[in-house]
Amino acid sequence: MHSITYVYSFLFISSCFECDLTFDFSLSIKISKSYKIAHQLLTEQLQETFTKLLENNYYTQIQNLITQIFEDPWCISFIDQFLEKLFFHHLAINETMLTTFSIDQHQELIRIFLKNPEKCFERVKKLLELDIAYIYVDYVQQRLLFSKNVEYIDHLIQDEKCLTLTKLKQLNGNVETKLMRFEDKKLPGFTTVENLLFYANYLTNNQQLKITNILHNDYLEDKTVSMSNKFKAIKVLKHLKTTYPLTLKWSEKIATKIPSVSSNVSRRGRGANSQSFADIALCLPAMLDLFKSDILKIFDSLMIKINASNAKYVSDAMLVISRKLIDEQFLGLYLKFVKSEQFPKLG
Repeated sequence: MHSITYVYSFLFISSCFECDLTFDFSLSIKISKSYKIAHQLLTEQLQETFTKLLENNYYTQIQNLITQIFEDPWCISFIDQFLEKLFFHHLAINETMLTTFSIDQHQELIRIFLKNPEKCFERVKKLLELDIAYIYVDYVQQRLLFSKNVEYIDHLIQDEKCLTLTKLKQLNGNVETKLMRFEDKKLPGFTTVENLLFYANYLTNNQQLKITNILHNDYLEDKTVSMSNKFKAIKVLKHLKTTYPLTLKWSEKIATKIPSVSSNVSRRGRGANSQSFADIALCLPAMLDLFKSDILKIFDSLMIKINASNAKYVSDAMLVISRKLIDEQFLGLYLKFVKSEQFPKLG
């Protein structure tokens, strides 16, 4: 009964598209993938609608139709074949077709196309061969990481510079493609900081080294990068375990810019600004898995650099350190600090 109801409902939608290809609709219920007969009947009826939408380059309508009607559309053979035709034939053979296709607006179509686990890696490779601009799609970046395409990733990060629209054009022989019509976003290497946070373990040791240098020397130094993204990038450094020595040196470099205890002026809250960034960078080594000797050095450094402004960040770091040392040892270090001349200056 549900299958019949679904079919009649969506056939009505199909008839609306026959009258107006730009017909806009919104649905709260999708056809479950368990209703195979409904899928078959509906896809047969919608074939002509999809064909007309494609001929007129109505990609937004195609995306809405697929995402709002079908549950897990990548599982449906007709949708999978249709999207293959869209990306590898329709968009690939004529650049003029790309003038209304947007990487930003049609990411969901790309995601569905790459969802098939048996075909995704091959499709990612082919998409990037057709147009390097597809690298700016978040899901393409993830699939590239999972595919462990070392050669392609290495090619993108070999210069240890962030990926920008300008660099993208250079990698494409200084040629701007039709898909390079999106707001310039600075990526640390080849992917977003969010993807690095979740999937850094997919990187090779050499790639971790390159990404670390990109974060230290480019991304985190760029004033145009938002503080929220910089804070995320600092968290990424905790996941790049093979480059901890470099991150320690970088943190020490940042620490030299922070004055020793001298001020009793406190800063309210933890607003995202350059000072809080420096404080978090200072405390970062405490979060790393290091040898005991390194942890003791970090504790000493924090006690020298602590002031009323960064006391909250440093106290959090001290709490982390306390879990890495035996109680007697940490208590001894802490009592030594309390008795020092620095402690009263915190106010």
